[in-house]
Amino acid sequence: MLGAAGGALLGAAGGAFSAAQRAQGTLGIRSQEELIAAAIDQRQAFIRTSVQAGMSQERQDEVLSRVTSTARGTGVSTAELMEGLNLTQELFSNLDSVVENLDSLAKTSRATGTDFSSLVAFSGEVQRQFGLSAAETEEAIAIVARGAEEGSMAFGDFADVMAAGFAGFKVARGTTGLEALREQQAIAQSLRAGGLAPSVVQSRQSALLNSLSDGNVQARLGEAGVNVLNDAGNVREIADIINQVRNSRALQGRD
Repeated sequence: MLGAAGGALLGAAGGAFSAAQRAQGTLGIRSQEELIAAAIDQRQAFIRTSVQAGMSQERQDEVLSRVTSTARGTGVSTAELMEGLNLTQELFSNLDSVVENLDSLAKTSRATGTDFSSLVAFSGEVQRQFGLSAAETEEAIAIVARGAEEGSMAFGDFADVMAAGFAGFKVARGTTGLEALREQQAIAQSLRAGGLAPSVVQSRQSALLNSLSDGNVQARLGEAGVNVLNDAGNVREIADIINQVRNSRALQGRD
């Protein structure tokens, strides 16, 4: 039995198709039958995982209803939304956090052109690595989206390559939470603006963290007018150091 929530879910899938069908030939959007079949498959997978997690029928219906309203409000298909929920439950067991942020995540997916499941996986990793609440995670995704809009590194590129360095960055900088994410975002955008390919930004960031902690490097940069340490003896904001090095005549032409 599909139930009221399940019926509405499939209704949303069909409704989303009527709007999407016009673009099917050029965008490669799946047929109505494929969309509905995918929604059914993902719903059944959700029920299996939610039962295993001890979720009540009432809570299942609440989540399915939320998926329906989000699909109708954002244009992200129910199948994509359900796939993302199933993925986050499997990888992070933080379903409630994603459900709470479902609308904003779906809107970000559409605005940035990022696959919804990839966005959800990135969101879960950000929340886990930086110890964020659901509200802070929503803000973190907004920080990355704004940085992508204003800077040189696309949202999808940041999500793809930077998550691998989250743990090392926290240790090296001694920071966590939104402060750490903001700095990492600023570093990535600064390196990308300097012409580095997205695929090497994270490895260059790691190399910078290591080199800027070296006293000899600090001394050489200081001679060129670039102070690495602040008054408290800690490494300054790294994005500021990068930009200062880039603009230093004494250091032009050096790696």
